[in-house]
Amino acid sequence: MSWVETLESQRVTIDAEGIRTGIRVYRVWGYARAAILGDPSSIQNEAGNGLPNIDSVWEEMTLRKYSVVPVGSIYDVTGEYSNAPDPLGHLDPNFVSWSNSFATKDIPLPYAKRSRSRLYIPNPSAPLEPVELVVDGWNFYQSPIITKVERFVCRANFSNPSEVTGIRAAIREQTGKLHKIAGLWSIFEGADFTEQGPGVAGTRRFEVQYSWSSESGCRQMAERFIFGPPDPDPWFPWQQQEWPAGTGSLWIRPPFHTVIPLPGSMTDPDIVPRFKVFLPHDDSQPLGWQTLPGVREPP
Repeated sequence: MSWVETLESQRVTIDAEGIRTGIRVYRVWGYARAAILGDPSSIQNEAGNGLPNIDSVWEEMTLRKYSVVPVGSIYDVTGEYSNAPDPLGHLDPNFVSWSNSFATKDIPLPYAKRSRSRLYIPNPSAPLEPVELVVDGWNFYQSPIITKVERFVCRANFSNPSEVTGIRAAIREQTGKLHKIAGLWSIFEGADFTEQGPGVAGTRRFEVQYSWSSESGCRQMAERFIFGPPDPDPWFPWQQQEWPAGTGSLWIRPPFHTVIPLPGSMTDPDIVPRFKVFLPHDDSQPLGWQTLPGVREPP
């Protein structure tokens, strides 16, 4: 695992207004694309030096972005520099726009209620007086909680067919993971990837629409819990959950989590029903959206 810089590829240009732009190109092997984009300084060469981080300075210019293109079993990694003002976030010539939409959806939340049944068994010694048996147990129901949903879409355009493989790899790597978008935890749902037809001078143009959605979860049972069957005494078989860990933020059902009854507690009347609250998604890369080509920080 290492990298080398192709010094002959270094380029710096200065326009009539004094705006400097430059590129530096590296050949990287033994590292994943997501690692290169997510934490450049962790990509070390044989001397133990990492790649420059975003916002680092070279030749009086700031590193704005990396583009990563696979070449066989290695990656060509291009760092793009500029000294131009960047008031809206990192410059990215492929970025087009952000859009938002808002909605609500119902998410089923299970709960339990103690039940009691009476059975009457014939009594051979007293046919007119059957034996009454009382059977205790648990009934399980699901009730919807109404959660707020915010959807984010980022559009980007590309005209270099050599970038397509890297874009698709980034989408596959991040799909289904949780990102922190505009201060909200959001699940990356994937992207729509379409060819737009020929562009200037016959070049091929591509549009990518990346999609995320957030949801509000449920902090208190009284907030949005709607009982299905008549139930004066439901059993809430869980305590508040902390998520993300170490933040002190408590939930009845945290966003994106699933609640299921544990086996064994569903049939034995002497066991208080137990439920498991778990997160089926990877939340280890909150800034994973930065590895998606053409995505700029949302407003």
